[in-house]
Amino acid sequence: MVTKRQITKSVTCSVRSRKPGNAKPRARRRARTPTLLAVPLPHVVLGIDPGAITGYAIFVNGEYHHSEVAGIAYTRHLVVQYACEIATDIHQPLLVIAETWPSSFLPNGKRMSHDSIIGMGVNWGKWLQEIEMFMGAKPNVTLIDTLVWRKHYGLHRYAREQAKTMAVAIATKITNKQIKDHNEAEAILIAQLGCYEV
Repeated sequence: MVTKRQITKSVTCSVRSRKPGNAKPRARRRARTPTLLAVPLPHVVLGIDPGAITGYAIFVNGEYHHSEVAGIAYTRHLVVQYACEIATDIHQPLLVIAETWPSSFLPNGKRMSHDSIIGMGVNWGKWLQEIEMFMGAKPNVTLIDTLVWRKHYGLHRYAREQAKTMAVAIATKITNKQIKDHNEAEAILIAQLGCYEV
């Protein structure tokens, strides 16, 4: 049985230098959590934000369970195994929901760079390999467009760096723990959306 502690020990985070964006500062708005009126579906949700640094989150029957940043293959393996074990133990289906690149323009009027799309595809392929290993050839996977989930939380109106900060604030409110990495925060938002809307 995989434990949260094993997953935490295998996580490695790389710090990348970030250049401040050229976007004009906008009026600061309060982070908001959407009102979700539906009762969460009875299942385990594994939310994944694939990228150079991948965030993941696990929700059980609509309640936050665990989240972190996963960068190496061993961590991905443990995360999928852990989610499958939870689903098996409580006799609930496992739903995997992951972000996919937008099919339309980004809010700033530009398209994602080829490097971003390729990086996202490569990392999603690595996750899918682990998912299929545990769940079989036809896993219960839903891909959600970046613009769809960001719009749901009202993040589509903000410049990129502001949207990341807002995602961290909303995820911190959802989990009642301090979230520091925007990749983990985005995975939490994607997973929570999967609990109610997908």
